[in-house]
Amino acid sequence: HSFVLSVSMLFAGHSIAGGLWINEFGDPIMGRAGAGSLSGLDDAGAALHNPASMVRLDSDQFMATGGIIASKINFDVATSAPLNGNDNGGDAGGVVPSGSVFYVHTLDDKWKLGIYAGAFTGAALDYNDEWVGRFQAQYVELLVAGAMPSLSYQVTDRFSVGVGVPVLYGSLEMDVALPGATRNGAQATLDGSDTQVGLNLSAYYEVAESTRLGLMYQSEFEFEFDGDADIKNFLGSPKLSIDTEIPLAEYVKGSISHDFSDSFSGHVTVGWEGWSRMDSVIISGENNAAALAKDWEDI
Repeated sequence: HSFVLSVSMLFAGHSIAGGLWINEFGDPIMGRAGAGSLSGLDDAGAALHNPASMVRLDSDQFMATGGIIASKINFDVATSAPLNGNDNGGDAGGVVPSGSVFYVHTLDDKWKLGIYAGAFTGAALDYNDEWVGRFQAQYVELLVAGAMPSLSYQVTDRFSVGVGVPVLYGSLEMDVALPGATRNGAQATLDGSDTQVGLNLSAYYEVAESTRLGLMYQSEFEFEFDGDADIKNFLGSPKLSIDTEIPLAEYVKGSISHDFSDSFSGHVTVGWEGWSRMDSVIISGENNAAALAKDWEDI
């Protein structure tokens, strides 16, 4: 039962950030922090950011990106207890590679086919074995990657629509120390995975040659990580089946871009993400279950 409650630490690092969706895919739109990403890109990144805007491309385009994400994460100990100690866990960040692939293909003068493949979200923490929060988490890795094939159709010279079908694979790994068993180094390890399919709808409209609008809706994903809790060095080292439900929020985003001149443009993106759906995370074991309050809010 101690392990069931420990998973509450999984989302601690994101509760005041911006949800779990990432906004960094290594493509050129990162140069302006994603602003205007839905209102028409002149590269293959449109296959992800707004499939309806693929109609702006005059020819087939392929783009592959790569990079390194280096994070530094530190924990400040404000209060503690004798059992927990006061170790701050050191730097829980690290260096991980990243990469994405984008492709847009022209079917005819009305239809475009696109595909994106790469990461959609990810989170990782790796504290040392003696840190004060080891009974909640020592190591956490959440990765969601996959592909989104898409189609766009040019309804008029100024208006187009798009649809995408993202297919995502998620994996969750987590290590946690067990309270009351620190002398023999007892540890629980959770390992689970799941695949989910969603729906992406988009629209693109050219108000004028210099002004463009984009809109996109992404459905929610409900990941169910069915895996094993492997309890090491504790009461015979049992291995238990465990289920964890983690939703990734639906969202609606819109962009406007305006070219003031050949060398100066303005871009704005606004949106809503339904993270209040994650009011709790359900952890189910063979003989018990727990609802862990998260109290996330929409953003």
